[in-house]
Amino acid sequence: MADEPTRPLSPPPSHWTVVPAAGKVALNGPPLVRRLDATVARRIVAIALLMGLLGQWLLVGQAAGINVLLWTAAILLSALLVRPRDATFDRLDAWLPPAALVFAALVAVRADETLLVFDTLTALTMTAASIAALGGVAVTRRSLGGLLRTAVHGTSFALGGSTQLRPALEGVSELPHASAAGRVRPIVTGLLLAGPVVAVFVALFAVADGVFASMLSRALDWRLDLADWPLRLMVWGLLAWVVAGVLVLLAGATKEVARDRPISLTRRLGTTEALTLLLATDLVFGVFVAIQAAYLFGGIDTLAASGMTYSEYARQGFFELVAVAVLAGGLVLALESIVRDRTHWYRIAAMGLLILTAPILASAAYRLALYQHAYGWTELRFYVAAAILWLGACVAAGLVAVWRDQSRWLANAAAILGLVVALGVNIVGPQAFVAWENVARALDPSRVPADGLSGLDATYLIGLGDDAIPVLVAAYPRLSPDDREIVGEALLERRAESLRMDAASGWPSWNLGRERALEVLRNASPP
Repeated sequence: MADEPTRPLSPPPSHWTVVPAAGKVALNGPPLVRRLDATVARRIVAIALLMGLLGQWLLVGQAAGINVLLWTAAILLSALLVRPRDATFDRLDAWLPPAALVFAALVAVRADETLLVFDTLTALTMTAASIAALGGVAVTRRSLGGLLRTAVHGTSFALGGSTQLRPALEGVSELPHASAAGRVRPIVTGLLLAGPVVAVFVALFAVADGVFASMLSRALDWRLDLADWPLRLMVWGLLAWVVAGVLVLLAGATKEVARDRPISLTRRLGTTEALTLLLATDLVFGVFVAIQAAYLFGGIDTLAASGMTYSEYARQGFFELVAVAVLAGGLVLALESIVRDRTHWYRIAAMGLLILTAPILASAAYRLALYQHAYGWTELRFYVAAAILWLGACVAAGLVAVWRDQSRWLANAAAILGLVVALGVNIVGPQAFVAWENVARALDPSRVPADGLSGLDATYLIGLGDDAIPVLVAAYPRLSPDDREIVGEALLERRAESLRMDAASGWPSWNLGRERALEVLRNASPP
């Protein structure tokens, strides 16, 4: 039988996309990013290079401060410059850019290391959400599955989206008045694209080989430390690459990115099974709360009967109760995602679990208050109290959402409530609050119970950050002689360290908490 003629391969369907990471054709559904216009691509390249340059200048060798706010504002401005004109911005997302700027500004307000890390990560997350909203994604209205899908797309394009900037190299010679300039522009564009890549490799080679680093340093004649400029080059290249990838997704996002498709489950849990699970859990919670109510909210009498100390009593049940509250909320959230039908009785059972979780959470808060009353405040106890407040607010929001059959908003509500609590924590200032409360407790023994721990833990307080310095300096004259000796020596060391750090850092690391501490230490009389 004769061989059939060879048929030419037809082009892949339009909904096939090339996966940048693997370089293979994969059936991923409709394309997420359309082909970029050459002008837009070149604009992205230029902005990414400038953002990388700005980032290394603001961040390398600098502590976290006002530089985070400036970087965040620059990123949002860059997103506005490349945002597609046809992208629809959801009015419910109008709070995202201000939230990003607020938490970025808080990095320049508080000197608490824990808050610095949290505020920086929150500002980064809110900035990413703002960019997605500018690209047409309704972030606030989006379901949990849609948010996770958007996060995956954003991360993948941040790492590999820069590979789709080829249009920046095309069509340059066809621009008006090209001629000689048209022949130069492709070279310039290519150099701009190569800049971040070359910078990373040059930095790595300079770190790996001292001879190469020495020759390069002499050739460039930069007045930078040998360990400084390779890091700056590397940071510049990496930031430019990531920013370019994010802007590619923003500028070329198709409607597929903006779609909020629910997670498709092959099997869903039946309503009867879910109701049985909830009723069994409700029964356990109800029995526990009813029979052991005295133990849950036990006070000094319970302590005397059990023979436990304050520390043993608070720690033995506290973390278990918090874990129970977290798991109960997680169970309701998980069932709401996979249950087939939310019947009336199902919602009642779910609300019952949340209602029974409330006294358990209240018991955890009571134990914490009892422990704090006896031993005073620490940063950990402050953050745990804030976490309990957040969990309580989530339980209340969960009751409303389940009752109104709006459980798809549970994750969104929990996230927004978390931001509100975090904002409150920043306003109060954990380190200053802990220092103030413990000093007041030491100066007024009537605030300490008869069997509590009196006096001032000066060793702990001097280990707090710069936010606590103004409180300690103000309270210094009223402390006992022993405490003054400990605090005075620590303040002298802190003053020398702060002056040294202030001389070594630049204005991008300006921070209100550190500046206030430095000013107070400078003006304080030597002990």
